[in-house]
Amino acid sequence: MAKLEQLLAKTEINLEQLDSLIQPFKTSNSDSQYLLEVVESLIRNHKRLVKQSSSTTNIKLMVRDVEFSLRQGALLHNYLSDSNQHFLENMRSCDQAITLLTDLEKKYNKILHLLKRDKGKEESNSLQPKPSTAWTTQGILSDELLYPLFQQTLYNVRNIALKTECLPPKVFISYAWPLPEHKNENWVKYYIKQLVEDLKSAGVMVYLDEADSRYGYPLQDHINRIKESDTVILIGTPSLKAKYETPANFHMVNDEFTEIIHQSKRLKIIPLLLEGTYESSFPRAITRNRSIEDWSNGDYINHFMLLLQHLYRLPNHLYEPIWRPVLKAYIKNNEEYLLLQTQSTVINSTTLKQSNNLPRWGLFNFLASTPVTEEQAPYLNYTG
Repeated sequence: MAKLEQLLAKTEINLEQLDSLIQPFKTSNSDSQYLLEVVESLIRNHKRLVKQSSSTTNIKLMVRDVEFSLRQGALLHNYLSDSNQHFLENMRSCDQAITLLTDLEKKYNKILHLLKRDKGKEESNSLQPKPSTAWTTQGILSDELLYPLFQQTLYNVRNIALKTECLPPKVFISYAWPLPEHKNENWVKYYIKQLVEDLKSAGVMVYLDEADSRYGYPLQDHINRIKESDTVILIGTPSLKAKYETPANFHMVNDEFTEIIHQSKRLKIIPLLLEGTYESSFPRAITRNRSIEDWSNGDYINHFMLLLQHLYRLPNHLYEPIWRPVLKAYIKNNEEYLLLQTQSTVINSTTLKQSNNLPRWGLFNFLASTPVTEEQAPYLNYTG
């Protein structure tokens, strides 16, 4: 708690400067008005946070509010300034505002990382996830040296995407909360939440049905989220298949899945296996017609890197150099583990469906600047 208070004390924001920098956006344009609302929300939440005398739980909620405002503000600020330059009379103020928001976001990321580590300690005595290769390799990135480097890589990806005029991808993640009899899936929800945070840090707009659908949430609004998305990531677990096959008890899962299949000609559907086997974790409509990515075997950073490139569709010559520093550091810190991961062979989508334990291509292949092929990443095959 003392370390958290020290970080908050150092996280300063010049409210007058920020207010003056956003003045050029005060137009009748709806996007501009939304940006103003986001920045005003940021200012309110920041004031509450630095003056807080609340419990740790309330601090966490306020930090999350600030983080959301920062990311939305940075994305909107960049979008408006790049695509609608006639709204701005002074582009220098735009650059200054972007710098201010980005720097403040990095400071808050340190606070969030500290809170996440504290939360992990608190939960270790209650719902401790079952150890798994996927869970372990994702956790490696929380290392004190790797985490800042990984976050900087995600910032760089977002900036490159903005400079190349790539609009932020809209991703819907479909995840079924584990059934009581599937306690071995408890770790998956923590894994997915971290995946969502990493995607958002890279500028991806993510909607997680498990997190964002509350009791009484209108089903049609939930379905509309799918229609508004560019990509659906379907998380494969035994609970998903069990809920899909018992529509009387879990009609929302069934309706959501039906809508995803109905939209499949327009949507990019990426099934990810995290627990169980292909047959036990996905309905037949997926195992029969879709290539499935096996993330259960670990190697989170490599999987995430390829997924993010697929979402943004960034060319290799721009994308690969961004990842080299963090990949080299990752390999150096985890050489013994990664030697097992690099004993990989290129596999096609047909073979991938038939086995639950096939090796993935390794990080060293990427460092050698080998282009990613459709056979290496089966979900790249699917175009609808």
